[in-house]
Amino acid sequence: MSGGNGATGFGCGFLRRILAFGIASAMGLLTISAHAESLEEALVKTYQTNPDLAAERAALRATDEQVSKARSSWWPSLNAEGRYGVSTESGKSGSTHFDSRRLDWSADLVANQPLYTGGRNGAERRAADAHVIAAQARLRAKEQRVLFDATSAYASVVRNEAVLDVVRADIALLQGLLKDFTDRHDVGKATDTDVDQILAALESSRAQCLAHHASLQNSWRAYEQVVGELPLIATPEAETSRVSPCIDAIGERRRSQLKMPERLPQAPATLDDVEAAARGSVPELDEARANEAASRSEVAAAYAELLPHAGLSASVGTSGQQYDPQSTSRDAAVSATIKIPLFNNGSEWSEIRAARERANQARLKITSAQRQVTRAAVDAWYELVSIRAVRAVNKAQAQTILRAFEGLRAEMADPKLHRSINDLLGLRLAYLGTQLALLDSNRDEATSLFRLFSAMGHLNVTDLKLPVEAYDPTENLKVQSGRRFGDTIQGE
Repeated sequence: MSGGNGATGFGCGFLRRILAFGIASAMGLLTISAHAESLEEALVKTYQTNPDLAAERAALRATDEQVSKARSSWWPSLNAEGRYGVSTESGKSGSTHFDSRRLDWSADLVANQPLYTGGRNGAERRAADAHVIAAQARLRAKEQRVLFDATSAYASVVRNEAVLDVVRADIALLQGLLKDFTDRHDVGKATDTDVDQILAALESSRAQCLAHHASLQNSWRAYEQVVGELPLIATPEAETSRVSPCIDAIGERRRSQLKMPERLPQAPATLDDVEAAARGSVPELDEARANEAASRSEVAAAYAELLPHAGLSASVGTSGQQYDPQSTSRDAAVSATIKIPLFNNGSEWSEIRAARERANQARLKITSAQRQVTRAAVDAWYELVSIRAVRAVNKAQAQTILRAFEGLRAEMADPKLHRSINDLLGLRLAYLGTQLALLDSNRDEATSLFRLFSAMGHLNVTDLKLPVEAYDPTENLKVQSGRRFGDTIQGE
C-alpha cells in the first residue's frame, strides 16, 4: 500500500519538479537573482584589457616607424667629424740625425642632402605604407580572434553551469527513485536487482557529476585567461558552500552569474550575403593584398639600384697643428655628386630577380587567402544552419522522452503491465543525453554565429556596436611619422 502511494506521489510531484528543473536548465530559462555579467560586458572588458590584443597594438606601432624611417631618407643629414693624429719622422742628413713629431687635428661639420635616388626613396615609402596596412589588418584579425575566444569562453561557462545543474537534477531523480523502490522492496513489490540497478545508476551519475564539476572549474579559468578576471560567482551563505555539489544535489552551490543573451546578433539572411562579405574587407585578405602591394614597391626599389644617384654635400671646418698656431686654417666647400652604376658584380640583378619572385609569391597568396576566407565563411554558415536544426530536434526529442518517462513511471505502479526498471533507467539515460545535447547545441549556436561573423570580417567592436571607444590604429602613425627626435612611445 505504501509502495503504491509512494509511486503515485513521487511520479506526480517530486519527479515532475526535478525533470522540469532539468528542462529549464537545458533551455537556458533559469534566472539568477544576482546581477548577471552580460556577454556584452565581457567583450568590452576583453577588448580593453586583453594582453594579446595590447601586444598586437604595440606591434602595429612598431611597424608605424617604418613610415617615419622611409620619410627620413629625404631629409638631410648633419654630422660633426673630427680627427686628431700624431705623426713622427726620423732621418739622417750627412752626419746629422733628426727626429720630428707632429700633432695634427681637424674639425668639420658635414651636411648631405639626397637629390635623386633612382626612385628608391619613393618605393621604400610606398612599401612602408603597405606594411602598415598589413599590420593594421593583423590587428583586426587579432581582435577577431580575441573576441571570439571571449565569446567561446563565455558560452562554455554558461553551458557547463547548466550541465552541472542537469546532472545534479539527474542525481536527485535517482535518489527519489531509490527511495521509492526501497519502499516498494520493503513491501515485496520490488526486487534486490531493481534496487541495485538504481544504486549503480546513482553512483555513475555522481561520477559524471564530479567530472562536469571539474570541467566547470576549468571553464572559469579559461574565461579568466581571456577576459582578465573570473566571472562573478555567487557563494551560498550556508555550510553547503563547502559540500561537493555532487553530494548535495538539492542544496545551493557556487555558481557564476553569466547568462547568454536572449537574442544573439542577427545572422546574414542568405549564403550569397556571406560569400559577398567574404570577398570584401576581411582582415586575412586585406593583409595579403597589402603584402602584395609592398612586394611591388620592393621590386621598384631593387630596380632603383640600376639608376643614377645624385646628392649635395656641404662642409665647413678647421684644421691645424698643435705646436704651430700659424698652420691653422679654415675651409668650406659645397659639392654635387652623381653616381652612375655600370657594373656591380651582378648582385643588383640577383636582388631584382628575388624581389620579383617575392612579388609573385605575394600575388599567389592573395588567391590562397581568398579561397580560405570563402571556405571558412561558407563552412560557418552551414554549421550554424545545421546546429539550429539539430537544436530544434533535440528540444522536441527531450520533451517526447520526458513524456515517455513519466508515462512509464506511472505504469510501473501497475504490476499487471510488467514494466521493467531497465526500461525506466534507459529512458532516464536517453533523456539525460538529449538534455546534454541540447545544451551543447545552445553553446555551439553562439560560437558558430560569432565564427561566421569572424569569417566575414565583422567580429569587431564597431560592427557589434559595443559600448567602448574603438582603438584608432592611425592615431600613432599621425603622431610618429613626422617626428625626427625623441624616444617616447605611447603610454609614456
